[in-house]
Amino acid sequence: MATRRIGLAELVANAADVFSDVLRDRATVVIEDEHGGQVMMTPVRPRVVEDPEEIKRPPTPEEVERTLEGINRAAGSWKGLVDAEAFKAYIRERRRTKNRPPVRF
Repeated sequence: MATRRIGLAELVANAADVFSDVLRDRATVVIEDEHGGQVMMTPVRPRVVEDPEEIKRPPTPEEVERTLEGINRAAGSWKGLVDAEAFKAYIRERRRTKNRPPVRF
């Protein structure tokens, strides 16, 4: 798909539409300001929606109940598997070491 170029003013005026276009069309949009600075907007991963109307409706009481049941089942499920204090100490120790690999973006 071709890259679309727009000005910053157009993005400001139509941000929601531009965002939707990028997601829907899997398009790349280059936004340019008046000084020539450019930013590329591209979707991170595909968004799979079976029914577009599903996004607009609130969850049903059954869906809410099922979600809460899942949260309650998961709560505390790690208890006894991991020593939390030892794990936190390990993280603190690793953050202080000199040989940590650099963070790359």
